[in-house]
Amino acid sequence: MTLLKQHLLTIVFALVCVGSMGTAVWAYLAGDGILEQMQKIESLRSQVQRKGSAPRNLAMIEAKEKEVEAGNADLKQRLEIVLTKQKQNAFYGQPRTTLVPNVLPELESNASAFAFKTSYQREFAELFKRLRARDKASLDEIKAQRAIMKNRRRGADLSLFTGFWMPDPPTEQRGNNDASGQDSTLQQALSEHPESRAAELAARECYMYVTKGAIKPHALLESSEAPSVIEIWQAQMALWIEQDIVAALSKLNEQRASKLEADGIEPWVVKMPVKHLKMLRLERWFGGGGGMNRGKFAASFTARRNDSKMFMIPIQMELVVEEASLMRVIDSLCGIGFYTPTRVQYKAVDANPFQTDYIYGNDPVVEIMIDMEGYYFREVFDEWIPKRLKKVLATPGAKEKKLSGRG
Repeated sequence: MTLLKQHLLTIVFALVCVGSMGTAVWAYLAGDGILEQMQKIESLRSQVQRKGSAPRNLAMIEAKEKEVEAGNADLKQRLEIVLTKQKQNAFYGQPRTTLVPNVLPELESNASAFAFKTSYQREFAELFKRLRARDKASLDEIKAQRAIMKNRRRGADLSLFTGFWMPDPPTEQRGNNDASGQDSTLQQALSEHPESRAAELAARECYMYVTKGAIKPHALLESSEAPSVIEIWQAQMALWIEQDIVAALSKLNEQRASKLEADGIEPWVVKMPVKHLKMLRLERWFGGGGGMNRGKFAASFTARRNDSKMFMIPIQMELVVEEASLMRVIDSLCGIGFYTPTRVQYKAVDANPFQTDYIYGNDPVVEIMIDMEGYYFREVFDEWIPKRLKKVLATPGAKEKKLSGRG
């Protein structure tokens, strides 16, 4: 933790500059300035031409023309890098499209709206499948383990039940059969503790935990009515953001799982870099509201606001991650799209000897809160933004009076 405390701020700001926005993004956001420089060069070329076309001036004219052409080519290449990345859906590695056609920017019919709702519910469930996630053991699962313990004491045949769980021994004791009496006592206690047993069985079913309600669907699923075009926009845009976040987190765990399987080791949450998603919040800046899981977002130091080129949505996450992988987690989140961390807070997670509720494994873990800004370029998303929201999304905070989520 000492090394982490000393270097976290430096590394995070390096990621802001290198991992997230990058040269291409700054080129896009500074496009007007670059074009102005190009125009100055073009003006100079014109001035040279007006001074005469004598042979002694031809070389200068040709050199300036080549300079302009090279500058235009470089700008075009940089903008293409920016836009190509945002046009791709990182979750599927395919071009970004709406869940169903004919719903954005104008809604064709109520039938299309209901088709979107059905598809949205299905795609939202895919987020959890991709993460291979679940929450901690339920009360019913704990009750089932209590019944097993009760039958065991009665001498019942337990052949239908799974074997009792034993936690991994401390690193210094692995391969040593002479474990201390204290550890043996703890292992015995855990094997006879229904809550610990249920927690372990739940942990072996997942790569990471996701607290119930941490990823929240749009409220359109709560209504029996056909969603409005604004609700569809909010739900679709939020889903794209959630897919980015899920793709970034699952990528790290999938890479670790592949390595473990190659070494003949069972992959499960205790061995993963990303242990737990406790909360994901999206600020209500989608136009007409939207967002999820309200919270207090960090003040921004970037001065980036909605304008004619892009709109910005603040994002906040609460995670439990392997301490050694913290920087990789931030890097993966920044690299999946155009996201800039504006605040990172963290604290050590205390050990839980009885390993109830959540099991994170033997290695040190930290709980972190990450605030980020997501930047979304209008050249990519304008084709889906409802007409009522085009001006709204060019204003700070996407605010407009008397604009509701329906209609």
